[in-house]
Amino acid sequence: MNKTLTLLPLTLLFATGVAFAQKQAAPAPDLTKTQARALMHNKRVLVVLSADGEDFAKDLKRNRALSRKLLYEFETIAFTGAAAAKKWQWQGAGSGVVVTDAAGKELGRFTEGELAGKAALTKLEPLFCKPVSADKKLAAAMAEAKKSGRKILIRFDAPW
Repeated sequence: MNKTLTLLPLTLLFATGVAFAQKQAAPAPDLTKTQARALMHNKRVLVVLSADGEDFAKDLKRNRALSRKLLYEFETIAFTGAAAAKKWQWQGAGSGVVVTDAAGKELGRFTEGELAGKAALTKLEPLFCKPVSADKKLAAAMAEAKKSGRKILIRFDAPW
């Protein structure tokens, strides 16, 4: 019998098993990395809590009026299920959002209904980070570089 024909079923079986294993192993969201990015980029952390069977984070991204502001003002992390709701002490029955600063201090909670439409932006805008003065940051970096004898790398793509 042809060797190719005997290896074909084994190859298909192996490929199916690998695809199934990859589908099962979804990485868990890492809150500490999200908080570190928020601190570095002068942003807040938006913790999206979705009820079982829902994807509230996708719904937020589809909202054109809100999605760009969420991209530039928040580091978003999404959790799903009752365990996440219990961890974040979510009292609502449905999905919602918890806004924290980079250190983890809670700044606000909003239900899915509160973040519907254009009203969402008016509720989230007071929670945006205050702008950082580039002149002050540069002066502090130059003073630190002078003390330590290191060079300064200036990035012009900073969001703040």
